[in-house]
Amino acid sequence: MSEHAADWVPGWVEAIGCACWICDPTGRLVFMNDEAEQLLGATAESLGKWCHEIVASRDADGEAFCRPGCPPWCDAMLERPSHPRPLMLRGADGQERLCRTWVVPLTGPHNTRPWLVHCAYSQEQSQRVESILSQVTA
Repeated sequence: MSEHAADWVPGWVEAIGCACWICDPTGRLVFMNDEAEQLLGATAESLGKWCHEIVASRDADGEAFCRPGCPPWCDAMLERPSHPRPLMLRGADGQERLCRTWVVPLTGPHNTRPWLVHCAYSQEQSQRVESILSQVTA
């Protein structure tokens, strides 16, 4: 975890029980929990790299979702509400997995924004995770 993220990562990120990673307002990875490292096949060396270089996903139309100026970043910049999306995430083994992904924008250190908390979870986890994230984003 980067020094910048270590001081302010919300407690719910570690407690939510799904893969979570955070990128700073420039799009660089600053935090990954153990579940995210396992899902993405990423390591501590991934921190500081562009999120879209580490995370590979496609939307329901088969288009690349993780890219500079991704939809969640645009939503956050325009202050549109975040919501869960079905995405195909490519894991460390090269296999794609259908995950529900909710990207939660936060204001970070020194009032900077948007810091994007990515939460990826299975359909089986969706009711519990989305209940927590609904409260977080309310």
